[in-house]
Amino acid sequence: MRMGVIRNSELIAAIGTDAEPGRSGNMRVKYQDGTVFEYRSVPYSTFRKIATSRHPGQDWLKVRDQFKFKEVSH
Repeated sequence: MRMGVIRNSELIAAIGTDAEPGRSGNMRVKYQDGTVFEYRSVPYSTFRKIATSRHPGQDWLKVRDQFKFKEVSH
């Protein structure tokens, strides 16, 4: 999964998804502390909203508890 850098967040360093537009898929979030979590069944629209947000960390915190997740690295 390709990860894109998030430059304007104190929480998120990078995000990526394997979802296609109009579909849901896995989304990886690399936090600023280096931990990486994979969230399941995240709609592509949610990924795009976070990726293009002026406040990606704040927006992600509002919705992340809706998705099952696992830590994939530290």
